[in-house]
Amino acid sequence: RNTAVIHTCVCMLPLAPLLCAASLVKSPLQRALSAPRAVLVDIAQDPRLAPPSAFDLEELSTRCRDAGAAALVVPSDLLAAFAAEQATAASSYPGPLPLICQLQPS
Repeated sequence: RNTAVIHTCVCMLPLAPLLCAASLVKSPLQRALSAPRAVLVDIAQDPRLAPPSAFDLEELSTRCRDAGAAALVVPSDLLAAFAAEQATAASSYPGPLPLICQLQPS
């Protein structure tokens, strides 16, 4: 049944297969944000303070996941630390959170 829908879309638009496939499968971020009470946690870093330690970032990331956050908005310079910690939850519950990279204006 899905094959027929994609085939019909191919005849209409060159990009239609991508759009049809995207509508069939939601990304982890789409699923997280469609939750009834989706909570985004925006991680802000005060430039006047010393940079956080790796332990502090790991603890914050873990606590956000355990508290039921839907996704984390993370500054680009902290993205690797949060991604590494979230990867440790790949085979457990709750699983890793989607990360949204906050780019700094130039």
